Amino acid sequence: MWYSAVGFLVILTLSLLVAPRTAEAQQATHVHRIGRLSPGSPTEPNPNLEAFRQGLRTLGYVEGQNLIMESRYAEGREERLPALAAELVRLQVEVIVAGGTSTIRAVQHATRTIPIVMAVSYDPVGRGLVASLARPGGNTTGVSSLGTELPGKRLELLKEMVPQSARVAVLANPAAGGYASVFVDPWAALRFMVLPAISLGFNQSALIARIARSCMLEVLQQDYIRTARAKGLSQRVVIVGHGFRNAMVPVVTVIGITTAILIGGAVVTEIVFNIPGLGRLIISAILRRDYPVVQGVVLVTAAAYVLVNLLVDVLYVFIDPRIRYG
Repeated sequence: MWYSAVGFLVILTLSLLVAPRTAEAQQATHVHRIGRLSPGSPTEPNPNLEAFRQGLRTLGYVEGQNLIMESRYAEGREERLPALAAELVRLQVEVIVAGGTSTIRAVQHATRTIPIVMAVSYDPVGRGLVASLARPGGNTTGVSSLGTELPGKRLELLKEMVPQSARVAVLANPAAGGYASVFVDPWAALRFMVLPAISLGFNQSALIARIARSCMLEVLQQDYIRTARAKGLSQRVVIVGHGFRNAMVPVVTVIGITTAILIGGAVVTEIVFNIPGLGRLIISAILRRDYPVVQGVVLVTAAAYVLVNLLVDVLYVFIDPRIRYG
């Protein structure tokens, strides 16, 4: 009887010690389920998929242990995407990874609750996949690609590989999205240029305003201004018709000179606002030692500077009638 009591106490003690361990083991072996939807076909080896798996392993999610990855492939047939997306939803996956505009849109139509991660998407805001890059909204987030610099670089590499090429054909699917010209919606493009334009011109605007004020005050002290006022002309006619035009000659000269400063300041502005402009292009070309691109950008910049100063010389004639070019 005594042995039975001792045995009961040992079993009870072991049970109390093992129970928390068992609960922890059951909690640790919780299996997560991730869905993948691809518009293409399964390929091996797949570097992108292997990198995705490696990232999951780094975070502690290993297939066959605590992770199940449900992959579905449309094999180039976009009409299959809605059914495959619905199948992943029925499997009650915890998150769905999708790449491509058509694939992402099919998953969005299939569920509004399961989180959707965009593996890659060209201009998701313009194509209506998310509300904005800062706050996507809904159940969709992920990676967007705005590689507006890539087409030119690809053409450059093609020209280097095939120097004798004169005509190049481009095969693309317009429905798949990609690169859109600013001329499609110019007002939307200009709206995004407001802050960069203000930051670029704000620094020099103070200098130009100061010079304009000084020149205007000097012109208003001239004899012909006093004569115009003595004739009974209104203050508006005196300032706009006689004073403003004569005061603008030095101002226009300063504007032409500061063009080079604006071009140099554009590099910083483009980096801050992530604008693929000439400034970033020449910096990246210098770092890559891409001398043909550097030469081209320098040539375009020099031509723009000369053109601006030529326009300044032409404006002198319209501003001051006393100036004539023989």
